[in-house]
Amino acid sequence: MRLIGLFETEQKALIFHSFLLQKGIQNSYEPDNPSAEKSFYRIWIQKEEDFKDASEFFLQFNQNPQDFFFQVKEEPKKEEIIEPSVVEVQASQKWRGITSLFIFICCFLFLWNSFQESQIMKNKGALALQVSLTPLMQKMLFDYPKAFEELNQFIQAHPMKTFQNVDELPLETQLEFKRIEGIPSWKGVLQLFPNIRKEGLQAIAQVPMLEKIRQGQIWRLITPIFLHRDFLHILFNMAWFFLFGKQLDLKIGNKKMLILVLLIAIASNTAQYIMSGPYFIGISGVVVGMGGFIWMRQKKAPWEGYSVQKSALLLLFFFVTAMVVLDGIIWGIRLFFHLTPTLQIANTAHVVGGLTGAFLGYLSWFKKGLR
Repeated sequence: MRLIGLFETEQKALIFHSFLLQKGIQNSYEPDNPSAEKSFYRIWIQKEEDFKDASEFFLQFNQNPQDFFFQVKEEPKKEEIIEPSVVEVQASQKWRGITSLFIFICCFLFLWNSFQESQIMKNKGALALQVSLTPLMQKMLFDYPKAFEELNQFIQAHPMKTFQNVDELPLETQLEFKRIEGIPSWKGVLQLFPNIRKEGLQAIAQVPMLEKIRQGQIWRLITPIFLHRDFLHILFNMAWFFLFGKQLDLKIGNKKMLILVLLIAIASNTAQYIMSGPYFIGISGVVVGMGGFIWMRQKKAPWEGYSVQKSALLLLFFFVTAMVVLDGIIWGIRLFFHLTPTLQIANTAHVVGGLTGAFLGYLSWFKKGLR
C-alpha cells in the first residue's frame, strides 16, 4: 500500500476513491484522526504499479473536483465503497486495545508494587526491602534463585537495619549467613568477568542459570517489562509506548503487535539477564524495539505511512547511545580500580530490543495490511 494524498472531506475522498475503482485501481481511504472534531481522509493505493497513474489523477482532481471526467459512471458495488472505509476506521481504533491494555497493566502493577514497598519499609525497614523485594517482584523478575529465597528467609528471621549488624548476631547465625552468601546464583557476565579472566568459561558453567524458568515459570521471560522503578521511569516509558503503540496497532493490528512486543521482550530480557543477572525491570527495551521496527518499516516500505517523526526516533536512539557510552565509562573505571563491575541501566535490553525490532521490521509478515 502507498499513500498518495489527503482530502479535507469524506465526500471528496469517496468520490475519488470510487473513481479510482472505476479505473481498475484498487484503493482504500481512512480518516487521519477519527477522534478529532475535524478529520482528514487518506487515500491508499494497493498496488505499487498503479501509484503513478493514481498520482496524476489526484493532481487533476484537486485542480477541478467538479470535472465530469471524475464522475462515476455506474454505482460501485457496496463492498467496494463501504468495506475498505469501515475496516480502516475500525483498524484506526485498535490502538485503544493492545496499547491501552499494556499501559493499564504497567500502571496497575506499578501502584500495586509501590503499595507493597511502602508496607515493607514501614514494617521491616529498607534492608528487608532491598534484600527481600516485594512479593510481586519475587514472582515477576526474570529469575528469583534459591540464594535470594534463603537470604530473604534469613532477613525475615533475623531483622537487621544494615548488613553490618551481622557481626552482632550469634556465631552460629553468622555462619548461617556466610553459608547463604556462598550459594552460587547467576548475577551476570559482568559480575563474573574477573573470574572468567582467571578460569575461563568454566567460571560460568559452575553457576546455575534460569532457576525458576527451568522449574516451569516461563512467564518470567516476559513479566519484567510490566514492572517499573519510580514515577519518572514509568512516565517516560508509557509516553514512548503510547506514541509507538498507537501506530503499530493501526498499521499491523492487535495480534501482530502482541507477537511483536512479546518477541522483543523475550529477546531483550534474556540478553539483559545474561549480562547483568535478574535485577532489572521496565518496558524500555520493548519501546526501543518498537522504535527500531518503525524505523525499518519507514526505510523498507515508506508507503505504509508510519507517521512517527524521524526526529523522535533519533532522539530515542541518541538517548540509548548516550546511556551505553556512560555505562561503559563507569564500567571501565570500576574495572580499572578492581571494583565489581556493575551496570546501572538496562542498556543490553535497549540495544538488543532495538536490533530485534529492526530485524522483525525487515520481515514482510509484519507489513501493513487490512486485518
